[in-house]
Amino acid sequence: MVQLGLALAFDLEHHHGGSAMISLEINLEFDKDARDYNGASITFLEDQGNRLAQHRDHGVTAEQLLDGLLCYLPFGDDSVTWVTYHGDRDFGFLLRLLHRGPGGGGGGGLPPDRAAFMRQVRRQFPAFYDVRVLGQLVKEGFRGKLTALAEHLGVQRTGGEHHAGSDALLTLSCFLEILHLSEHDLHRLHSRQCLLSGMEELDMGIKCARHIDDASVITVEVRGCNFDEEARRIEELVTSNFKIVAVDVLLPLLGSGSRLCAADDQQCYSLIKSRVEGVDAFEVTIGFMNAEGMLAYGRVWKFYISFRANLAGAGDNSYYDVHPWRLGWLMARCGATHNPNVAWMTYQGSDGIACLIKSFIAADDLPSHWCSYIEYKRGFFFLHCTMLD
Repeated sequence: MVQLGLALAFDLEHHHGGSAMISLEINLEFDKDARDYNGASITFLEDQGNRLAQHRDHGVTAEQLLDGLLCYLPFGDDSVTWVTYHGDRDFGFLLRLLHRGPGGGGGGGLPPDRAAFMRQVRRQFPAFYDVRVLGQLVKEGFRGKLTALAEHLGVQRTGGEHHAGSDALLTLSCFLEILHLSEHDLHRLHSRQCLLSGMEELDMGIKCARHIDDASVITVEVRGCNFDEEARRIEELVTSNFKIVAVDVLLPLLGSGSRLCAADDQQCYSLIKSRVEGVDAFEVTIGFMNAEGMLAYGRVWKFYISFRANLAGAGDNSYYDVHPWRLGWLMARCGATHNPNVAWMTYQGSDGIACLIKSFIAADDLPSHWCSYIEYKRGFFFLHCTMLD
């Protein structure tokens, strides 16, 4: 990389009734003779007007960029929206710099696999959009170049093509235009947040997703013998925007949760508590859906849970052989619990939610008082919607 482009948008609505954008283009230190670079790439850069001798003699070093600019940028701040175009290499470059640490220390290496790389990307850039992915909202199946998308949107370029500052400004302008065009369908925009072009094509949870009404949706039974395999699929789903979690708990002898009536919250809770007391095995069916109604992998998972199961997960191939602690660990690891951005959906689920909470807190029994219970519930399930309950 010989240039870094940054475009910033400022909301001036409260002061001037509009917004403003600025763009920075930073010429990085680069010596074309230092390594055996691809000749065609060097020719391309020079044809675009890059004076590579000046990059060699006066370019900004990685240490200067890290210490003088990047340390002031809001990495890890989920109140800031990052925008990129086909950004796998862009984020990879920034992550390498961040790994070097202040003063140029550190190895600067990237993780060995896609999943670990995406976890690091989402940790440093918790809210981002890749405009190449968003191009699919305005042109079905779009996989083209930035200039082609800009032409389709009628967005004008400022500066020269293939110059980082101009490209960054055009990327931001395209994003704002797509945002404007999608103002009545923001759920479609939100379902593509944090999907990185170059990576999302490899995300099998997305590629194999099916609409919730699709007849081909399947149920996968999960026991001790296949728990680890299915857990690997589930771990990345929330970060792939499958943030609506539908859950149904089937308790032995009770069937699906029955409607409870009581005079007050404490009495109602006491009834729930008495119904799940002594339950040591149950079934949990879970599906992960995005804002467009697409189910991850085109499947739901039915877990067979038992408090008598092996905690280590070896299992004895009995009917119920997943320990509830392992389910709680998986839901926390994938980001489904303790997450205000995840919505949990149940149907008459009082008994089932109580049973899950009992499992997650690894307690012999639920708290005695409603207020203590509800604090647990709000902690695990920030946003919980129950139908007819």
